[in-house]
Amino acid sequence: MSLQFGSSYVSRFSSLAIGVCGLLLLAVSSASQVHAQANNGPGQLRFGEVNHVVVEGNVAVFLPVERINGSNGAIQVAYRTIDGSARAGDDYNSSQGTLFWDDGDFSTQQIFVAVLEDSLDEPDETFTVTLSNPTGGAALVAPSTATVTIVDDDLDVAQPGLIRFTSTQFSVAEPQGSRTITVERVNGTQGPVTVNYSTSDGSANAGNDYAATSGVLSWTGGEGGQKTFDITVFDDALDEGSETVNLSLSNPTGGAALGASGATLSILDDDGEVGDCVEDATTLCLRSDRRFRVQLQWRTAGGQIGPGRVVPFGPDDSGLFSFFDPSNAEVLVKVLDGCSANDHFWVFAAAATDVEYTMTVTDTQTNISSTYTNELGAPAPAITDTSAFATCP
Repeated sequence: MSLQFGSSYVSRFSSLAIGVCGLLLLAVSSASQVHAQANNGPGQLRFGEVNHVVVEGNVAVFLPVERINGSNGAIQVAYRTIDGSARAGDDYNSSQGTLFWDDGDFSTQQIFVAVLEDSLDEPDETFTVTLSNPTGGAALVAPSTATVTIVDDDLDVAQPGLIRFTSTQFSVAEPQGSRTITVERVNGTQGPVTVNYSTSDGSANAGNDYAATSGVLSWTGGEGGQKTFDITVFDDALDEGSETVNLSLSNPTGGAALGASGATLSILDDDGEVGDCVEDATTLCLRSDRRFRVQLQWRTAGGQIGPGRVVPFGPDDSGLFSFFDPSNAEVLVKVLDGCSANDHFWVFAAAATDVEYTMTVTDTQTNISSTYTNELGAPAPAITDTSAFATCP
């Protein structure tokens, strides 16, 4: 099997092409967040948030899945989408797959579901995503089902509009001292509107890691676009890993609706050791500064396992892996700078295989990793993870 890949760069976040050779897009983003947890068993699995709202014109919705109350042993859980008033193929792309956690790993995994655009002026529609079949002794706890509401964007401007965070993930390094958070009013500008914003503890603690913040953002009649607020973060000497702050929007006025009303700010610790990427036969270092390390493991139906091997390739931001034959590239992976579009580095990948593989991409400046898997026997879906690393610049 021989592959030919062309470079594909995306100029606008809102116009990403959700398809590579007609494949269903699915990305499972493993955001490495540090939580204090008791390591006394395989743990429990649940959705981190029950209700999600996404505007029809957006590329996708991400649903966090948490492992809590233990991290002993490797575990996994299956997930799938189920139609409600929203229909797979018309309103969103049906998704199913498996999330994996290694022994000692209690990071939050992300389920990625592509949302489709149409020109119909229709009511808001919903579908659900369910978790099932946990392994390794892990148990499902509530909530094991999450609901996604797709908000129609085919509205006249003579509407109060929709207020939302411009991203569900923001990041700041401790020495930066503060982070600007952006909120926008879209799909209508009729009349004045306001919205409350606030912070709450995730794994970060107000007063020790950041300053609790709350307030009101306002738009006048006829005014749309973006408003901002700042969150102060504190630089300490503790080697504590990255920590998170929860961000919330609430109480919209003037008839405005809420879109993405929840987001996460990751405070990136600068006191631990950060490794440099060293390229070898099974390790790929991407971008001109060799910032991102990529490694891959594969497994066949016959039980063969092995590492992906790097195939020499030209561009700084792209690389190839082979499984069995160095002359046959199986996986193309790219790390793209989307910081100007949505404040993230992006991971794109395409594969021509039905072999099981797990690919891990690590930002060596922060030691944050994102992991992507393909199920054994399933044609590998394309990966277009535009929220892979909230680690700009």
